[in-house]
Amino acid sequence: MNFMFNFNYLPVIMKSRIGILIIIFTSYIIGHGQQQAVPIWEYNSHINALPFLVQESTSGNFLMYTKDDDPNFDLESRFCILDKDGKQKSEKLLLHDSLDIRFLDVIWSDAEGVFIVFGIAANTLFLEGNIQYNSYRSMVTLKVDENLNFITLDYKKLESAFGYSSLKVYNNQKEYLVVLSSVINGAGGLSQSTQFETAFVRVKKSGQIVSYDYIKDGKASCQCVVPIYNSSGYYCPGPAGYNLDSNFIFKEYETNRKESVFHFKSTATYPNWTYNFLGHEFKMCFPWTNGDYLLSNTFIGPRVGIPHKPGNTIIFLLSHTNSDTIRTVGFGSGYLAFLIQTMDVSSDSMIYAGNNNYQYSEIAKFDKNLNKIWQIQYSFKDYNQNTFGIKASKDNGFYIYGIKKKISMQDNKWTPFLARFDKNGGFVSSTDGIEFNTTIKVYPNPFAQYLQLELQTSGGEMEFRLFDLNGRNVFVQHHLETGVHTLDLSALPVGTYIYKIYQSGKEISSDKCVKIQE
Repeated sequence: MNFMFNFNYLPVIMKSRIGILIIIFTSYIIGHGQQQAVPIWEYNSHINALPFLVQESTSGNFLMYTKDDDPNFDLESRFCILDKDGKQKSEKLLLHDSLDIRFLDVIWSDAEGVFIVFGIAANTLFLEGNIQYNSYRSMVTLKVDENLNFITLDYKKLESAFGYSSLKVYNNQKEYLVVLSSVINGAGGLSQSTQFETAFVRVKKSGQIVSYDYIKDGKASCQCVVPIYNSSGYYCPGPAGYNLDSNFIFKEYETNRKESVFHFKSTATYPNWTYNFLGHEFKMCFPWTNGDYLLSNTFIGPRVGIPHKPGNTIIFLLSHTNSDTIRTVGFGSGYLAFLIQTMDVSSDSMIYAGNNNYQYSEIAKFDKNLNKIWQIQYSFKDYNQNTFGIKASKDNGFYIYGIKKKISMQDNKWTPFLARFDKNGGFVSSTDGIEFNTTIKVYPNPFAQYLQLELQTSGGEMEFRLFDLNGRNVFVQHHLETGVHTLDLSALPVGTYIYKIYQSGKEISSDKCVKIQE
């Protein structure tokens, strides 16, 4: 069943068979038009599963959405509009009587001049063992403008036995193609009894749901789609790939792995990690250049045939023209890729990806050939954080978003954060004016021959310069990244010097150091 809800007619009650859905959205706006810090939002213990979305508009404003993920708590969603510096302009709370909506993806529509938010909805609960779940069998799309006016909501009941858990949107310029998927009996890892449900939904640019196709099987999970080059259809990667036609209808499982756009030679060559990697939730895929594709996720399988460790975020560069060609790059010491947005591509074809850790976030930038440009760790001063996603910004930099709380706090009062960075990894701005930890150590002092630099900052490359007491620049080292560096200063005479460290043309550290006879 479809319906369109026009918020201009609130509080009209729509008559529908989904009467419990009486979408009287009681809403209010806090501080509209004022500059405020993002508020503290209290969550329960289901923090890691928290739905959280951020999207930038053409004007540079951000839409931020989040809600509590526990069905036993209030069924409410929070929307905020932030300016480009992360300051809150307005907030609106979406309250719904009995319908539980989890929004899972969002895009900015230039044509419509609005955000289109995609989600799943439930109005019933079911039990699995002693655990109570919401049955998200329906899909919704919500149009929101930059003034937080909710314009229309489209709703469609989909076929599903247990409900969906993930949603990803692909924009083919003509319409939005949405993949919804769920894993049944898959807790604790994939097994022979694992069942999958997948729905393929076409959505007009206006946000109206057009049609969908549904399959249920034990083959594989599908969470993102890419167009098939030299064909009018689409492909959904997985241990068993799904081939779709031009109308986004399921055609067949790929019958020949050698014809797959995501072919990994054979399951005999990579017997375990392909299934554990491709079957894991939160993966992302992008059409790339020259018929190639990008795929990103956390590696959780055994180390078989690839030089990456479990917990690494891995980016694959895969060729459609040569299915035996595969390139990978892995990074990170955290336990998981960013939960919602593991990777994004900027308009100048640079790739940003993130690896999550409770104490810090690891960000890496790669060029279109997967050559690493830089990798930096970010940590918030006096805070622990969960970083949920990374997205390229309009200026070809990037931003990260998630939740944080003070290390000293023992409760679950988490604050959402949004932090913007330039293309060199230099910090630009953030919500609440939060600061990043910076560590700069220069030792030993005095030194005889070698000087050690330990650099940890929230910016990009640095430059080290050494001056004598007459102000002459006697040594310079360019292009220093975060990490430990050893400088050979054996050619300099003994004496007292002044060192200065610069980043983005700004002096960030300065002190005296003394060279002594060895």
